Amino acid sequence: MNDEQRELACHAVYSALGRLPASNEAVRGIAGIRLIMNEILGEERQRELVGTWNEERQGAVGNETIDYRALSSLAMDGTVFAFVSAGMPLEWAKRHTHLFQYMPPVHAPIEENACAEHRRTRWDAGEYAQARDAGNMLLALAVLAGDAHAIYEHAKVNLRILEAWRAEEPDLGHDYEFEEHAWLRDHAEEMARWGRMVRQHLDMVTR
Repeated sequence: MNDEQRELACHAVYSALGRLPASNEAVRGIAGIRLIMNEILGEERQRELVGTWNEERQGAVGNETIDYRALSSLAMDGTVFAFVSAGMPLEWAKRHTHLFQYMPPVHAPIEENACAEHRRTRWDAGEYAQARDAGNMLLALAVLAGDAHAIYEHAKVNLRILEAWRAEEPDLGHDYEFEEHAWLRDHAEEMARWGRMVRQHLDMVTR
């Protein structure tokens, strides 16, 4: 299968998901196909195609059009609310929306071992953005598992990825990510406690 055929197949799946009623399952499906597209087509091409497909869908009528950006934002707000309800100060919760976007129902479920291998191979290849994304996925899993040690270790690894990225691109910026992961490293126990409570909440609402 060549790239054109892969793109056509992804378009078919993306369009089918776009015709589903608005739901968290639809959001997870969209996130899942975009993750697959990152792997087989590259992140830049994935973003280009999704942008084009979303523009095409703007002309659709009735139930054909779903605003996935708004739906994802709603799911994100629900995750922030869940952490605040668990006792996390609102100003801290707002600081970690970059991490929350990798949690269900905002993001599709992932397989931990495959994600760890993806992080390693992308890091070895100097593809720091992809390695960082995989690290964030692993960190999100650790938070929801309430595993303080894993939170600590994944935050440290993400800092090393960011440092390697900045070493190659001195003007990288991303200061907020450095600050976020340093905070998670230093507050792993607190984050684990809140994560366990949020996981219990998510398990209840998704039964």
